[in-house]
Amino acid sequence: MDEKGKQAVSNMGLEPEVVFNSLSDLTILSVQTEDTRESLMEISGYDLNVKFNRDRIKDLADMENLLDGIKDLFRKIIMKDLLETD
Repeated sequence: MDEKGKQAVSNMGLEPEVVFNSLSDLTILSVQTEDTRESLMEISGYDLNVKFNRDRIKDLADMENLLDGIKDLFRKIIMKDLLETD
């Protein structure tokens, strides 16, 4: 069976197997402090897929609304993490 035809069994059923290069395919996104450049938050992994609906983002106001939504999304994620660790 060729590489594209391999299937891996997971608890969700059959899924295609994906192979990544350990260094060149790793994506790391981080938010750092301005003064010390210390990382406050990091998103890392393989196959991070960020898509923007360019049909809906037509001007600066649309972009600002998107950024507000992203801020709210991460606020919920951070609050959940903080509440679970205490």
